[in-house]
Amino acid sequence: MIAPKPTEKGVALLTVLILVAIIGALAASLLERTSLSTRSTINLTALSQARAYGLAAEEVAKSRLSTLMSSNSAKTTLDGDWLGRDLPFPIDGGTASIRLGDGGNCFNLNSLVKGNAGQGLTANPTAMLQFGTLLTILGVPANQATVLAATTTDWLDSDQAPLPGGGEDAAYASRGDGSRPPNQLMADAGEIVSVFGMDEELFDLIQPWICALPIAGASPINVNTLMPVQAPLIAMMIPGKLSVQQAKSLIELRPQGGFESGQNFWAGAAKDALTPPAEVVEQTQVKTRFFTLKTNVILAGAEHQQWSLVDYDKPPAKIVQRRFGGEE
Repeated sequence: MIAPKPTEKGVALLTVLILVAIIGALAASLLERTSLSTRSTINLTALSQARAYGLAAEEVAKSRLSTLMSSNSAKTTLDGDWLGRDLPFPIDGGTASIRLGDGGNCFNLNSLVKGNAGQGLTANPTAMLQFGTLLTILGVPANQATVLAATTTDWLDSDQAPLPGGGEDAAYASRGDGSRPPNQLMADAGEIVSVFGMDEELFDLIQPWICALPIAGASPINVNTLMPVQAPLIAMMIPGKLSVQQAKSLIELRPQGGFESGQNFWAGAAKDALTPPAEVVEQTQVKTRFFTLKTNVILAGAEHQQWSLVDYDKPPAKIVQRRFGGEE
């Protein structure tokens, strides 16, 4: 038997060491992948459970709303300290909270048209003027505000005839991105980013003030839940005649227990010789129909955020919009 040469022993040893290293690397990689897969499965399970808790939170919120609304069927006030307050929602192995808001105290973009999709949506000049006024109050130049009110209305209305300063299909064709006005109500206020003349910076400015309620017609503002800082929503109702400061003063006149009616609210404007049109008085509400619900769930390292719009036109409350991942 011939003994292997020293160089052959070295090569064999090196080969074994390389094989051991490769096997070790493969084993480590396999263990890492297994660990990642396990963690991923755990995270997906936790996220799925968190989402289930989020849906359960909607039922808790609807129950709370039923209690709130049944306490006074004629008006919705701040009694009960419910507005904008984080309420803990007990869950096993984590934390959760819900926060209710008044979903109608905003400019409803869908109020720029009136009618219904089946019979046709037409421009609402009163709402267009209010929207343009709100934009100028927020700092948008007057000419730009007028154009944006028109282009947003054309985005919604059923016809193909552009309003003065507005834009229908031809205006969008020039952009070359294939977008066209859907000529229907918006399902989400974020859709306005696609409107001709709108951009992300402007959207960030107006986002806190707008919404897309699933109804056409005037934005119903509840003066019993409106905060003084939201005075622009009142000032926009009487364009050019009611300042933001005057609107703020009217809100601050709110008595304990809230106003009894829209007429009751506007009575405070008499000292300034302001007489709001009948349609503005009707738009001024003392009872809330739409509520927002923000839900946050943290479970086993997974975080789930959810935003819901609740319609309480009549009991029981109904979820009419839902988004995952936060409100805006």
